[in-house]
Amino acid sequence: MKLNIVQKKFGFFLVFPYIYFEKILILTGGSYTFLMLLVIWNIVKLYYLYRILENSD
Repeated sequence: MKLNIVQKKFGFFLVFPYIYFEKILILTGGSYTFLMLLVIWNIVKLYYLYRILENSD
C-alpha cells in the first residue's frame, strides 16, 4: 500500500521525461550522452524513493 502512495506522489517525476523523450532526443541530435544522463537521473530518483520508503517504516 505504501508503494502505491509513493508511486502516485512521485510517479509523475519518474514518467515525465519519457513523455518528451523523443522530442528532446531530436533537439539534442540524438546524443548518447543525454540518454545516459536520463538513465542515471532515473536511477537516482528510484534510489531516493527507496530511501523514503525505508525511512517511513
